[in-house]
Amino acid sequence: MKTVFISTMFIVMFIPAIMVSIPALSNPIPYPAIVLKKEYMEFNFTRSDDQVFVSFHGRYWMDNVGYKRVEMKFPLPREVLYDEYRGSIRVSVNGKIVNYTIIPVDSSNYVTAYGTLPMISWITRDLGGITIDVYYKYSFEINKAKPGMKYGYTIYALGTGRHYYSKNCIADIVIHTYNFNNSILNIYKHGVRKEENSILVYATTIGDNGEYRLRLISPPFSGFKRDLVFYIIDINRSLYIPADPYKMTITFDNAFGGDVIYVYGLMKTRFKTPVITGLRYSIIRTTFERYIDIYIYMLTYCGEKIDKWNNISFEYDIEASITEGSTIRIFLNDRQYYNRTFKERITQFSVTLTPFEKIYGNPTICNMLMNESTTSNESVTNTTMVEEGNKSTIPNQNKTRNTTQPGARNSLMDNLIMPVLIILLLVSVGFLIVKRIIR
Repeated sequence: MKTVFISTMFIVMFIPAIMVSIPALSNPIPYPAIVLKKEYMEFNFTRSDDQVFVSFHGRYWMDNVGYKRVEMKFPLPREVLYDEYRGSIRVSVNGKIVNYTIIPVDSSNYVTAYGTLPMISWITRDLGGITIDVYYKYSFEINKAKPGMKYGYTIYALGTGRHYYSKNCIADIVIHTYNFNNSILNIYKHGVRKEENSILVYATTIGDNGEYRLRLISPPFSGFKRDLVFYIIDINRSLYIPADPYKMTITFDNAFGGDVIYVYGLMKTRFKTPVITGLRYSIIRTTFERYIDIYIYMLTYCGEKIDKWNNISFEYDIEASITEGSTIRIFLNDRQYYNRTFKERITQFSVTLTPFEKIYGNPTICNMLMNESTTSNESVTNTTMVEEGNKSTIPNQNKTRNTTQPGARNSLMDNLIMPVLIILLLVSVGFLIVKRIIR
């Protein structure tokens, strides 16, 4: 019996050791094979205090070439198997509801950087074109903390592409948000190992009744290798100011041909807790010109720096090509840093920009606001915050704490010294004038 994995986004298969090409197909492919062609995923995120409720629908188009019986496996977020959500799972093949079996975490072999995921499995005997629909619901919490922010995340098993064959896979992702107010959504690709670099593929500010779209395109003859991690981030906007990275390198790759440019970027910064609030592109076409615009927006915590580099990797999959008359422009925080028009077709080139960590705000005011928001002795009750990295937890406590920032207090005192000296000088002059009049 052959086994095929369908991830929360993708269908996966262990290809047999003996593979034979089929003359009837335009390109040699493994036989038998499951070929994934396209997928559509829709997420509905609904906010309720610090909890996010998720409803998911995924549709996957694939071809079964030669298998008479296929067992398919589909990884799920762990929370889907909680008692209140377990009944929300539904699977259909070519429009017909099918029965499935739950594979718990301790029996699953789908490993991610955030732990092993449970799966469901079912049997299909359909040949040729197959359309699979999967539905489920669950929730996750926004309960982790960093300076001036709190956040939560959920994982989506996109990385099953390392097991299946695909000529070229397109993944369309649609996200609807409800009851959000100025939160930030970051979507990262992440490998199986925790030490692997995460790659930012989407960033935006989200609100109520919002709709956000992302298209991912795999390289030719390859599936997607990394899982997706969705971060919901709440920040204190008065403590975060716009800032540019120290250095940024971007590579534009159209070497595979066709109308897809794979853009790979790396930002280096020493700012404390940088947050990417926007990562997008636009294509503007006129009669004789075509503009490919790259936009990146970054905030940082009060402009504070640390003694080590923060490296942020990012990617764009752009449906375009770099031909004669194409112009590429790069914007950081709405300021243009690059503009080049090409006189011939280009398959690959790199750009290095050095904004040198410019700040577009007033760190002193930021520090004063931070001081005002933390100097009041507050009673902390029923608090559970997890600091990402060391995973330390602050248990429930009823203690009074003074979180005054020394640097902020000194800054405030420095600002008061001059006005006090001026007042003393005016009082002294007035005293001398009055004394002279009396004489």
